[in-house]
Amino acid sequence: MLTETAKVKTIDFGNSWDLDPQTGLCHEADGTAHWMAPEAIRQKGQRLAYDTKCDIWSLGITAIEMAEGKPPYADEYPVEHLIREAQPPRLQSNNW
Repeated sequence: MLTETAKVKTIDFGNSWDLDPQTGLCHEADGTAHWMAPEAIRQKGQRLAYDTKCDIWSLGITAIEMAEGKPPYADEYPVEHLIREAQPPRLQSNNW
């Protein structure tokens, strides 16, 4: 998407939530796990509380996907567990 001043923005209208105006945190999540930050993936009995740093995570995953042709853990299941428990993904290709 382009802004009025022609800045490029990566967006997803399908899954978006508002931040609480008092705390600056979000307590809801919905999306495709491959691009979700660990703190945005709900564990059983856990209350979510995350901020806009999750967007930076998603941008990084998008960059890895663009460079390597698929997101980290694309062939793994359940990916939600891997994202919560594993080290942050890095570029895997020897080209980088």
